[in-house]
Amino acid sequence: MSQKNNTLLIVLSAPSGGGKTTLCEQMLKDNPNMSRAVTCTTRAPREGERDGVDYYFLTAEDFLKRV
Repeated sequence: MSQKNNTLLIVLSAPSGGGKTTLCEQMLKDNPNMSRAVTCTTRAPREGERDGVDYYFLTAEDFLKRV
């Protein structure tokens, strides 16, 4: 038996300050069935960013272990 999957992946990519967060927040507000994937980074958190919410903040060593 085949089941159709209607999942859609949207990737937002732009330089820092390009409006990705603003666009993502609006899309999530307008579409309650959407969810945001939390990605990993090796950079330090910026003011107001929360680990596990905005990004998973990892050391370079931990990052390389996971890829």
